[in-house]
Amino acid sequence: MNLNKTLEYAVYAGLFGLLFVPLIVSSEMFFPFITGKNFTFRILTEVLVALWAILALRMPEFRPKKSALLWSLGAFVGVMFLAAIFGENTFKSFWSNFERSEGWVTLLHLMGLFLVIGSTFTREKLWTYFFSTSIGVSAYLGIMGMRQLLGQVAISQSQTRIDTTFGNASYFAIYMVFNIFLLLYVLSRRIQKQKERGRSLAKDWSVWVLGLVLVLQLFALYHTATRGAILGLLGGVFLSALLIALFERGKKGLRKVAIGVVSVVVLVVALFFGIRNSDFVQTSPVLNRFANISYEEASSARFPVWNAAWQGFKERPILGWGQENFNYIFNKYYDPVMFAQEQWFDRAHNVVLDWLTTGGIFGFISYHSLFFFALCYLWKRPREGDDAVFSVGEKALFTGLLAAYYFHNIFVFDNIVSYIYFITLLAFIHARRTRTASENLPVEPSSVTKQITFAPIVLVGFVLAIIFFNIRGINQSKTLIDALVAVRSGQPLPALELFEEAYAYPYGGKQEVVEQLAQTGVGFAQVTDQSLREAYFGSSQEMLADYLERDPNNARLLLFAGSFYHRYGIYDGAEELLEEAVSLSPRKQTLMFELATVHLNKQEYDEAFEILKTAYELDTRFGTAALFYAASAIYVGDETLAEEILQEHFGTALVLDDRILRAYSDIGNFEKALEIADARIEEAPNNIQNYLSRAAVLLEVNRRNDAIADIERAIELDPNFKAQGEFYINEIQEGRNP
Repeated sequence: MNLNKTLEYAVYAGLFGLLFVPLIVSSEMFFPFITGKNFTFRILTEVLVALWAILALRMPEFRPKKSALLWSLGAFVGVMFLAAIFGENTFKSFWSNFERSEGWVTLLHLMGLFLVIGSTFTREKLWTYFFSTSIGVSAYLGIMGMRQLLGQVAISQSQTRIDTTFGNASYFAIYMVFNIFLLLYVLSRRIQKQKERGRSLAKDWSVWVLGLVLVLQLFALYHTATRGAILGLLGGVFLSALLIALFERGKKGLRKVAIGVVSVVVLVVALFFGIRNSDFVQTSPVLNRFANISYEEASSARFPVWNAAWQGFKERPILGWGQENFNYIFNKYYDPVMFAQEQWFDRAHNVVLDWLTTGGIFGFISYHSLFFFALCYLWKRPREGDDAVFSVGEKALFTGLLAAYYFHNIFVFDNIVSYIYFITLLAFIHARRTRTASENLPVEPSSVTKQITFAPIVLVGFVLAIIFFNIRGINQSKTLIDALVAVRSGQPLPALELFEEAYAYPYGGKQEVVEQLAQTGVGFAQVTDQSLREAYFGSSQEMLADYLERDPNNARLLLFAGSFYHRYGIYDGAEELLEEAVSLSPRKQTLMFELATVHLNKQEYDEAFEILKTAYELDTRFGTAALFYAASAIYVGDETLAEEILQEHFGTALVLDDRILRAYSDIGNFEKALEIADARIEEAPNNIQNYLSRAAVLLEVNRRNDAIADIERAIELDPNFKAQGEFYINEIQEGRNP
C-alpha cells in the first residue's frame, strides 16, 4: 500500500509539474523559448508514463477507461504516423526541428499525457487544485507581462507586444485564453459552493483574489495584441453566455448574468466599430491592429499561404505531406505577392489547412473528431445512475473555450503549451464522463508474476525513451549553441569541431546546424588565413552535400548552399544549386536574385537580365525587384530602361542604392557612379561605408589622393576601422588597388 501511494503521489506531482513548463527558458539551447519547454515536457511525460504504467498494473482503478475521445485520439496519432511514413520527409516528420520541436514524437507524448491524466485524475478536487495551480502560474506571468510594459523585463518579439517566457506574443496569448476560462470555471464552482453553504461572497477572500487575477489575465491578453486570441476570447465568452441564456432553466440568476454578458459583448463590438477611425483607436498600438484588419492585408499575407496549402492538399489528399513538411508546399506554390512577407513559411497558419496538408483528409477528420466527441460528451444526456454530469454552465463554458481555441488557430498554430492545455481539457472531459461508466468498472490487480515481469520492461523502456527522444536532441542543441558562442569569442577552429559534433547527432536539428555552419563559413570566405578558410569551406561543403542528399527537394537549403559557393567564388557550383532551387520554387524572387547575381559576377549579363526581368514581372510593385531589374538593364547597356524603372518606382532616376552604383561603376560610367556616391555622402555624412564606396569609384578614375582622403574620413568617424583603413591607404600609396 505504501508503494501504491508513493507511485500515485509521484504521478500527481509530475502532472502538476507540467503546469510550470511555460516558465522554462533555456539559454543554453538553440531556440531557448522553444526547446527547453519541449524537452522538459517530453522527459516529464516519459517519467509519468513509466510511473503510471506500474501503478495501473498494481491498481486497476488507474487503468485507461474506454471512451470515444480516447479512441479518436489514438486514431489521430495513428493516422499521423502513417502520414509521416509516406510523407515528403519522414525523418523531419518524426523529429521536427529546434524551432518548432513538434513532429510525431510530440503527438506520441501528448497521447501519453492524455492516458496518464485522464486515468489518474478521477476526483473533482484534483482537477480543481490542478486548474487553480495553473491560474497561479498565469498570474505570475501576467505580472511579468506588466514588468515588460514598464521596461523592467525585455520583450523578445517586438517593442509593445508582451510575450513573457514564451518569446512569442501569440503563444502567450492563447495560454492566457485557456487560463481565463479555467479561472471562470474555478470561480463559478467557488461561488456555487458558497451559495450552497449560505455564506456571503463578499467575505470570501478567494473570490476576490480570483477576480483580481482575472483582471490581470485580461490586461496581459490585451497587451499581447494578438487578434486571433482576443477575438476568440470575445467570441468564446459570447457563445458561452448565449448557451447559458438559452439552456439554463434552474438558475435564474446565472441566466440573467449570461444575458447581460451577451448584451455587453454586442455593445462593445458595436462601439468599437463606431469609433474605429477615431484618434484614440488609431494611436493605440493594440486597438489599431484590430481597426485596420482588412481584405488587402490578408491578400498579401494569409490568403496566398492558404491558397498554397489548398493546392498542396489537392496534390496529396489522402495522407498529406507529413508533419513539418509544409515548406515544400509553400515553395512549390509560392505566390510572388508575398515578396514583402516572410519567405519561408513552415505552417499554413490555419488549423484546417495545416491538418489537411500534413495528414490529408484522414488527418483532418481524425483531428476534428477530437472536438466532435468532446462536445458530444459535454452535451450528451447522462445515462441512468451516472452522476458525472456537467452543469449547463460548465457545458457552456468549455464549449466557449473550445471555440475560442479553435478560432485562434484559424490564424496561427499550436505550440507545446497550447497542446498541453488542449489535451488536458480533453482528458478532463474524458475523465468526468467515464469515471462511473459500467464498462469501466475496476478489475482485479495483476498477479505478482506479471508485476515482477512488467516493471523491468517499463524501466528499460523509460531509459531508452529518455535517450532516444531527449538526450541526443539536448546535446545537439547545446553543442550548436557552444559552436556559435565559440565563433563570437574568436575561436573559429574549436567552433568548427563543435559544428561537426552537433551535426553528427541523429536528431532533427541537422538542417539548423548546416545552415548555421554555412552562414558562419561565408564569414571566413575572405580571410587571409588560408588554412582557416579551407577548413570552413571543406567542412561546410561536406555537410551541405550530405544533408542535400538526405533532403534533395529543400529549396531553402539549396539557397544556403548556392550562396555559400557563391561567396567562395565557385560560381558554376553555385549556379547549379540555385537553378535547382528555382526549379523547386519557380516563382520565388529571392532565389532568382541570388542566381542572377551569380551570372552578374560571371559577367553573363544577358542571362542575369532575363532572370531579373522575370522576377520583376512576377509582381511589379516591389522596389527590391525594380532595383535588381534596373541594375541588370544597366549591365546590358540599356540605361534608358533602367532610368524609366527607377523613375516609376522611386520618383527619380538617381537612386542611392549599392546595386545601381556598382552597375554604373562596372560598366565604366564613373560619372554616374560618382554622382550617386556624392549624393549618398550628402544624405548620410557619418556613414563610413558611403566614404569607402566613393573611394572605390575614385580609384577607378585614378583619383588616388581623393580616395585616401575618403578613407581617412572613415577612420575619423570610426577609430575601430583604423588598422584596416591604414592598410588600404598603404596599398593605394604603393600603387595597388586594395
